[in-house]
Amino acid sequence: MTHKMRSRLAAAAAALLLLCTAVGPSPSFALQLRVSPSRQTQDDSALTAELPAASAAAAAPAAPEAPEAPAEAAPAAPAAAAAPAAPPAAAAAGDAQADVQSQTDTLEASQQQQEQGAEPQPPQQQQQQPQQQQQQQQQREEPEEAAETKTAEDREAALKAVALSRVSKATSSKDLVGVATALSSHLHSATKAACGIQPSAPTEPSELTELLLLSRQCRHSSSPVLVVDGGSTGTRGVLFRVMSESCFGLGRRVLPESLRQLEEGPKFEGLRQLMEKWLDEAAGPGWASRAVDSHALLQQFPRMRQQAGDLLRSVLRSSEQLVKKYFSEYEQEEAKTVGIPVIFFSTAGVRDTHDWYRRGLFASFIEAINSYSSSQGFVFFTNEEWTRPIPGVEEGMLAFVAANQLLGRFARAKQIKENLEKTQTPAERKQLETLLSQTLTSIVEVGGASAQIVFPVYRVGSSPSFVNTTNLTTGGYLSSDFPSVDIMSTSYMQLGASSATGIFYKSYCSNPDNLRNGVCLNPCLPKGYQQECSTGDVSVSPEGAVAVSKQLQRQRLKPAAYYCTSTNDEIAKKALNRLSCIAAGINPEQPLEERLAIEGCSKMEGTGDFAACAAAVSSILLDPPLPLPANQEASYTGFDTVGQIFDFMSTEAPIVITGKALVFPIRDLQKLGLLKPSFQGDPCELKEAATKYCSAPVVRSASGALVRQLQPQQQQQGAGGGPVEVTVSSVNLENCFKLGMSHGLLRLLNKSNIHPSKITFAIDIEDPNSKQKVGEYGWPPGAILRAILNQRKWSTLAYELGKNHTVRDRWNAAHSASEQQSEENVTPHRQASAQLRDNQQLTKSSWKQQRQPSHEPQQQQRQRQQQRQQQQRQRQRQQAVFGFECCIAAGRNFQMERREADHMERLAASTEPSFTKLRQS
Repeated sequence: MTHKMRSRLAAAAAALLLLCTAVGPSPSFALQLRVSPSRQTQDDSALTAELPAASAAAAAPAAPEAPEAPAEAAPAAPAAAAAPAAPPAAAAAGDAQADVQSQTDTLEASQQQQEQGAEPQPPQQQQQQPQQQQQQQQQREEPEEAAETKTAEDREAALKAVALSRVSKATSSKDLVGVATALSSHLHSATKAACGIQPSAPTEPSELTELLLLSRQCRHSSSPVLVVDGGSTGTRGVLFRVMSESCFGLGRRVLPESLRQLEEGPKFEGLRQLMEKWLDEAAGPGWASRAVDSHALLQQFPRMRQQAGDLLRSVLRSSEQLVKKYFSEYEQEEAKTVGIPVIFFSTAGVRDTHDWYRRGLFASFIEAINSYSSSQGFVFFTNEEWTRPIPGVEEGMLAFVAANQLLGRFARAKQIKENLEKTQTPAERKQLETLLSQTLTSIVEVGGASAQIVFPVYRVGSSPSFVNTTNLTTGGYLSSDFPSVDIMSTSYMQLGASSATGIFYKSYCSNPDNLRNGVCLNPCLPKGYQQECSTGDVSVSPEGAVAVSKQLQRQRLKPAAYYCTSTNDEIAKKALNRLSCIAAGINPEQPLEERLAIEGCSKMEGTGDFAACAAAVSSILLDPPLPLPANQEASYTGFDTVGQIFDFMSTEAPIVITGKALVFPIRDLQKLGLLKPSFQGDPCELKEAATKYCSAPVVRSASGALVRQLQPQQQQQGAGGGPVEVTVSSVNLENCFKLGMSHGLLRLLNKSNIHPSKITFAIDIEDPNSKQKVGEYGWPPGAILRAILNQRKWSTLAYELGKNHTVRDRWNAAHSASEQQSEENVTPHRQASAQLRDNQQLTKSSWKQQRQPSHEPQQQQRQRQQQRQQQQRQRQRQQAVFGFECCIAAGRNFQMERREADHMERLAASTEPSFTKLRQS
């Protein structure tokens, strides 16, 4: 490094210090002018020695300037009266610029003297003369500076910003030459500005830079995702919101942590009701009591397709309104451009029906979704993977994934596992293992027809060898970024709230020990309450009238009764399945009506004995000697009953019991003060509260309504000091039965020495930090999470295929509708023409009968031949229509066949007069 460069760098450093003093402390000027030891040369050492000297020289004249401030302020007063004073920052910047310029001139003069061989003067003497000249010049130019416009200040601020940026970049890389270059460029620009020289225009406009940066930055968008829940009690759409991020060169991905549930749509007809209605029409009444040729029912598939399409169109129309409610106009336009993905899963409702019935039903659903034309411009799309029936094990796994992702449990478990791998101390490892086993949340979900139990399995050997577990990562539920956890998931048919009630009433009231003169003394009904002995839905009016439904479709025992029939191969060929039906009180050899009826029972009367109710629920439903009907899936996982799970396994994980049927009765007890708000799943505490609640007698109020009358010693006094009356309704009538199920589950969960760390009853998933609802416990959020966590697959199905893959479906549906409308418009004209031809033919025939009565047999023969041709054409059309409904390829050729048939019809009509003349001759 030359002496000239070192001098220049020293001057730059001194100017930098003065500029820092004027501007003030700033992170951008926190320079560390240190030299790397590996690059220390003799020249660099000399440079390091010169930098402090130059800094001291630059800082020395700063002290005498302080007392001169009042003297300089006196001549500035007249100017201040004439024009507004310059801002302090601008004044400081001007002083700093003048000091930098003076210091630079001094160092350059010293450098010239050194090059000429002259002895340099002391720094103080070199600076005195320029400072005096500077003070005089400031006194002369102060009035002019006070009158400067704001444009000059803005230009100076811009120059300073450029200098700060360049010095900051050079400093970050510890480039001393860069620092010097940046300061030199700044001083040069400041000098030109002081001399009135306008700086040159930038080489690139700022608008162009912003435009380029805008095209390269990542973008975020909010998108709707629709989940259709085909449950046993009804079909409804659930709308979710997800945020996606698209980056140039990286693609587009959905952010899992952004998933939020918005609203549920209205509930429509259930899939099982839809299928049973179709079977009633296709196979005739009584199909559940006799063998039905399922292949022969293929001819009735078009009717199923039409009914499925009508149901889905109702769901999609209601979902459109939700999209318009929760998304802005821009987001709606984006949804119309990209499309709205639809995930449609059915659960226990159609799980035990015939195979091709389910496949045909969901094939119709896929077609209805992909061909749906919205009047609002929205496009929905789905595929075979997103629209299908799912087994109970998968339903439980999805609920587990949803709960732990939305609660942030997966991230916490991953962090604990990483710490566990780093820890070597046995005590710390044991502590972390215990903490890990209590991190992920287990799920007990009770629906309408089935119940799912899911919890993690951590320790090797903690489960028997016959138990089938599923790994979240290898099973395709989570990506490799999440912790690898083995899950025990099992599902039990007939343990949903509706089906369980039917099984319980049938089994309990069919037992002669529980009957008194044809009256079933039911401990799970309120004390003093009476109703007809049936498994039908019960409704209680506000006036106290009790009605039990006798309709076949509203019998809660119906799913089990349909399954337990001798025409079912699973019953006829497997003795265990047959025995399970008989144990539940259902004889497979009887007709459907007798299988649904409760033999020997005419009336039910409640006793309100909760202890007996809980014992009966446990022995019939939770821990029976034989599995409940249609529970092959549970047997496959290793456990025939719920009680067997906790005989062989246990868990420390916190458990959430969810499902409205079990959560609402617990909340009713909490509202009445019988249970604490902080109830943590103690079975003894629940038993005490439920005993007080169920033993309260049911009486009629003055208005005639049925009310539970909780006595003062059983319940806190009301405002008037009298007993608390709770109106009996269709919702809370069977609360004691549901509380019995909850008590039985809690007892089994706490059966082992190792039991859950926490048990809660909840429906909504709340964010741990904000305490706001982000979803509901269940499989719908888990279905979306599993789909979006596989980024490549989601991109393929949602973006690469998506709405573009289903364009032909919508086009065909739209043109089919238009052709059908045209056909309907043309049909009256064709009928009128046919009627005219018939009249003409009738006139000719009557005239011929008068002239040639012997030709009457030929005329009748010709009419019969025309009728046969017309019937043959009609059969061809029906076959073509049926082929279109059952096969896509035949459907594509249907229009051609119809055109050919119409052409043949027109040709026959045009040639008919010629044939008539020929026959007459």
